[in-house]
Amino acid sequence: MPNRLIHETSPYLIQHATNPVNWFPWGEEAFQEAKKRDVPVILSIGYSSCHWCHVMESESFEDLATADLMNQNFVSIKVDREERPDLDSIYMSAVQSMSGQGGWPLTVFLTPEKMPFFGGTEYPPYPKQGMPSFTQLLQSITDAYKNRKKDIELSSKQIVEHVSKISIPRSNESTISLTDITDEAYNNLLQDFDKENGGFGKTLKFPQPQIYDFLLSYHFYNPDSEAINMVENSLNSIISGGIYDHIGGGIHRYSTEPSWTIPHFEKMLYDNALIVPALIQCFIVTNNIKFKNAAIDILSYIENEMMDPNTSLFYSAQDADTDGEEGKYYTWHTKHIAEALTPEEFLILQQNFDITDEGNFENKNILRYSTSNTNQGFLTQNATLENIRSKLSSIRRLRTRPFTDEKHITSWNAITSQAFLTSYTYFGIEKHLEIAKLNTKSILEISENNNGLFRSFKQNKVSGYAFLEDYSSLINTIITLHEATLDPTWLSKAIDLTETMISSFYDQKKNTFTDSPKHGEKLIVDPINFYDNATPSGISEAVKALQKLHSITNNHEYLDILISQYSIIGRLIGDFPSGFSNWLKVLLMHNNDTVQVCLLSYDFSSISDMQKIIYKKFIPNKVIVGNASFPKYKKSSEIISPLFNERSPIEDRSTVFICNNYNCELPINSVNLLEDSIFGHRAL
Repeated sequence: MPNRLIHETSPYLIQHATNPVNWFPWGEEAFQEAKKRDVPVILSIGYSSCHWCHVMESESFEDLATADLMNQNFVSIKVDREERPDLDSIYMSAVQSMSGQGGWPLTVFLTPEKMPFFGGTEYPPYPKQGMPSFTQLLQSITDAYKNRKKDIELSSKQIVEHVSKISIPRSNESTISLTDITDEAYNNLLQDFDKENGGFGKTLKFPQPQIYDFLLSYHFYNPDSEAINMVENSLNSIISGGIYDHIGGGIHRYSTEPSWTIPHFEKMLYDNALIVPALIQCFIVTNNIKFKNAAIDILSYIENEMMDPNTSLFYSAQDADTDGEEGKYYTWHTKHIAEALTPEEFLILQQNFDITDEGNFENKNILRYSTSNTNQGFLTQNATLENIRSKLSSIRRLRTRPFTDEKHITSWNAITSQAFLTSYTYFGIEKHLEIAKLNTKSILEISENNNGLFRSFKQNKVSGYAFLEDYSSLINTIITLHEATLDPTWLSKAIDLTETMISSFYDQKKNTFTDSPKHGEKLIVDPINFYDNATPSGISEAVKALQKLHSITNNHEYLDILISQYSIIGRLIGDFPSGFSNWLKVLLMHNNDTVQVCLLSYDFSSISDMQKIIYKKFIPNKVIVGNASFPKYKKSSEIISPLFNERSPIEDRSTVFICNNYNCELPINSVNLLEDSIFGHRAL
């Protein structure tokens, strides 16, 4: 008989609905049950594409004896970390403070008052490497709770106090300037850079596209630095390695070793979305065509496999496992490849990829470029290679496909639309603009029908209120939609959402944003997360939005709030740059004059050539405001930005004003003059 999770929308929770464990979803019912029975709570946090979450489920949660221990002595709660990032953040911090490490599945033992007193990650079904079995742990916790409850209550109180203290870094007390922070961060990244393989670190390799975004911007201001070399080397290694899906497109979660050959095979929407702008901008700087091709290839993967055709919303993730085997969908026996291709095609494939009889992963091959041959693999415009890819793709589609988590998370959808918009603005691919517009409109429509922005959506049901990262990421996407379309209604929507974000999430007493809204559930501590992880933190995305909107609207409240966030973040950024990668890019924009580009026209078609010129160069410190349907018979002051004041198209032609702090140069209404200005301007 299914447990209570059968009524949830999260695929991860539904996967556990037939466990013999009497799971509860997070909620007061579970904690009231724990109080009534006077037993501790097991909080298990994971997500659908988590390999080790599936392992612990099969080894422990599907085991009748283990489930019996859990049901008799605990109340067990299962949480999808992607639906509840606030809970994940709080209890992950608690476990890290107790054990010095964290990960998923996250296993936390709580009092009925939600206070954590012990925790870890995946526990094996039998003792291993000094770790007790899960059943031994359950027995020990049961005994401790019955016989040493006061010690547990004291310990849990101390843990929560510690988590509360570390949630907000102290204001920067050093004399280091904000400019020095970005230089220090760059130098730390340079020291950590793997010159042989690209990327950062010496063991596991994560793509970390936000770092590349920062380094691309750093290169703009410091062209003699090594920043662009680090980006180009890293991106080339990623799209050449096994972490890249050379058959279907897209990148896997991370590489399990330094050479990017053997990935952890799950695919996350946000990883693929975030790397696209880095690839596109690196192409603009280097003119290396493989980066453009890879970006478009990844967007094609997202469109074909990760987009719901009915809503234009994007799915969350694809599993690493199929048929209980990690990577089975993505790996190849040499003989199967040879059977699928002609001898000539097989020879060409061997010339481009490392393919051997012994393989590079459990006697099978993970496709990666040949290390002895400089090539672009399937990312070339080569008919023979395209035919080979098509044949291998057809064979792979006959295999069992990885499970796709089909819930739609607002913040991840927003950053994915950003990726499509980046492609449109730089390459002019109209389809990508339409995908981003439909996606954003769908989010807004669902929100209007459900009394506010939501966290996730699946099967016509929303799951929970939106968090700070949902608001801030969506606001940044809508700002970019305005820049792409020059439709002022998008700008108005961005400002409306920003006002809601400030009123709902900005805590004036703590002088910072909280991740949960003020009307949200009261938790043991306010969830506040400054760190950029695999996705940008909600606070850094909020600061990015405020930075742009202040430049567009001259609203000083926005400036006051973002400066207060910089004072809190302080020196931490330079000491740990990989944890503040999105912050660093925003900080560079703050440190340098923002170029305000105002575009005005009486119709959109006549201004598109002007837009193309603006995006021929990578300019990280620009904001664009415009009106492609400028009202001939209305005062320009009726439009939000002061950049419109007293300005209109010159001689009835599309006109560009390049400004700094609202002081503008002479208007430009010639494509040639604009190109000369863009490439010769001192700030550009």
